[in-house]
Amino acid sequence: MEIQDEEIGDLTAGEVKQVVMEAADPVPEISSIESPDGYGQVVIVKDGYEVNRLGGRDEGKRKHTFDDLATFAAYLNRHGNTDKVELLLSGDCAVAALDPQATEPELITCNLDEHPTFKAWKEVLDEPMPQKVFHQLVRGFRGSVEHSEELLAALRVVSVARKGEMKSEIDETGATRLNLITETREMAGTLPPEFVVVTPVYRGIVEESGEEIRYPVEMLLSIDIDAMAFTLNAPALALVEHQARQDVAAMLKRELNEGFLVGLGRLAIHERKVFEPTLGTAKSAE
Repeated sequence: MEIQDEEIGDLTAGEVKQVVMEAADPVPEISSIESPDGYGQVVIVKDGYEVNRLGGRDEGKRKHTFDDLATFAAYLNRHGNTDKVELLLSGDCAVAALDPQATEPELITCNLDEHPTFKAWKEVLDEPMPQKVFHQLVRGFRGSVEHSEELLAALRVVSVARKGEMKSEIDETGATRLNLITETREMAGTLPPEFVVVTPVYRGIVEESGEEIRYPVEMLLSIDIDAMAFTLNAPALALVEHQARQDVAAMLKRELNEGFLVGLGRLAIHERKVFEPTLGTAKSAE
């Protein structure tokens, strides 16, 4: 049986035609070299192509804040890599960056709360106090004041001074001797030029034995007899606070796994440009 060619429109039966379309330029192979400025890599593509960054998926970023060192350390032991984690301790908190080289690193914080006793004494430093306020402070925290009863006895003399005649003098040790004579009694007391407050600096900071760490803080006392005002000064306070931070760091090192680096200071992470290779697409024809 012979097949005859038959014209149907523009086509002829029995004739095979191939439709050819112009192919798009292939996506070029992307290569990269080290950047001359030392920051990452630079991407090399052929002329006529532009480089686009592909979108990524969203994921959570942790910004936890802990209030106790034990839990803070346990968290770092579970999620931290000793080769990557950077941990610095300042006066009010400890901050750890789980991966400081990440674009937005996860920062984990632990607050350091000052002990109420230390905070109460620190707040009144270098501020003149009336006798009543000073007496309440010593009486309220008498457990932290060495020889507190002697100090309170002298302050009681001052408390009734306006009911009679009070004489004061400073002896060879710098102490202020008070003598009060009223219609019904005579009173005497001695206000020392300095006394010692023994107190923790931060709550929850303990020795390896588990005992809370306490620090002696020397208080210098100056008295304005005419105004009945008392002013405290602690010249060695900065040294005490520095030692307390070192003890916090020591406790953290005991709680953390071996290999974590703990330092004193403030964590600061600044962004810098790092060029990385990404996929390229052809520019649209103009």
